[in-house]
Amino acid sequence: MPPVGTKNPQLIHGSHHASSIGTAATHGCLRLGAEGLAFIYSRVPIGTPVHIM
Repeated sequence: MPPVGTKNPQLIHGSHHASSIGTAATHGCLRLGAEGLAFIYSRVPIGTPVHIM
């Protein structure tokens, strides 16, 4: 579910379809495998602004 007050957000999240990670399968989201998600979750506080360039 998108964060409250957002419209068409681009999120960082996992996927149950490992074969789709690294492909253009979403509308702008960054999908990571379990290891990548664990890395980010352990180092970046929830709510931290992220700028993708």
